Amino acid sequence: MERSQPNYEQCASQLLNHDLDEDTIALACATAFSPTELSACVSEIDNAT
Repeated sequence: MERSQPNYEQCASQLLNHDLDEDTIALACATAFSPTELSACVSEIDNAT
């Protein structure tokens, strides 16, 4: 089974829309096991609050 590569660019792009510090975004996306799930979760929480 072939695993898809993590999409760090998509993660960073989504998080930049939520007034987060660029250094924090870079660290979060770089260390996340699934960067797109991380950014989707942050977006969902931010939009709900």
